[in-house]
Amino acid sequence: MTLRWDGSVSGRGFIFLALLASLLVGSVATAGLSVYPRAVFLSNSQRSVGLRLTNDGSDEREVWVESKYGYLTSDEKGDPFVVIDSIALDERSAAQWIRVFPQRFILGPDSTQTVKVFASPQAGAVDGEYWARIVISSKRTNPPVPAKARGQGGVGIVMISQISLPFHYRVGTTSTGLEVSQLRVFPSRDTLTVGMFLKRTGNASFWGTASLRLIDRLGKVVRSAQYKSVVYRAFSPRYKIDRRGIPSGEYRLEVELYAGRRVDVPREFEFEMAPVVASIQITLP
Repeated sequence: MTLRWDGSVSGRGFIFLALLASLLVGSVATAGLSVYPRAVFLSNSQRSVGLRLTNDGSDEREVWVESKYGYLTSDEKGDPFVVIDSIALDERSAAQWIRVFPQRFILGPDSTQTVKVFASPQAGAVDGEYWARIVISSKRTNPPVPAKARGQGGVGIVMISQISLPFHYRVGTTSTGLEVSQLRVFPSRDTLTVGMFLKRTGNASFWGTASLRLIDRLGKVVRSAQYKSVVYRAFSPRYKIDRRGIPSGEYRLEVELYAGRRVDVPREFEFEMAPVVASIQITLP
């Protein structure tokens, strides 16, 4: 996913990044640089992975890779964002476990570089999943000089692009689950906005799907929608259902959340868990 610096460092060293464009869909790309895979999952039985970085643009780029502690969450409006903690004191941080090679290199146009990611957990780490973000930064090696700056020392603006990949390392026995509360619906003429509060259970992040169904009084599903869902600690998503063509009346809104069946999670790292279902009766005006 492509990230944009969106704030400043606070007292504990937090940096807030705003999510852009498609979240966890397809390969990750920005400014001509694409990365695969889009998320990293490792464990004691698989401690390394290769990242394939490709320069799809026409300019040579300098690339550097580093690890920071961070995880996905949401703001009060339900918009997703990634918190990056530059101090990484959290007990679930895996940032200090990660080593990458090469860490800095030049990538020419239409060129690909494999970056090896290694992880070595600290001795005595308790069972559970540990998190980090692999931050890939790049800039053009020869940025253009604006016309106004020519003849004035050649000073220009250097644009640095960043990609942040979620990193997970599982130690020992791990499990995941969800608790759903505060389910509510905000109807408008064309859209139903569905809000809820998701709290992760177990000791590993939840990666799954949220399936929404609008059911009429006869038990018929009149509208449905699916969304990818990721919960590290807690998340307050806002999902939308197209309401156009649905008449006024009594309905039941049902939400089913289930793990697995994600193309961005390796099969061996998918969890088996019973789906979590919540519902609410609503009246559409």
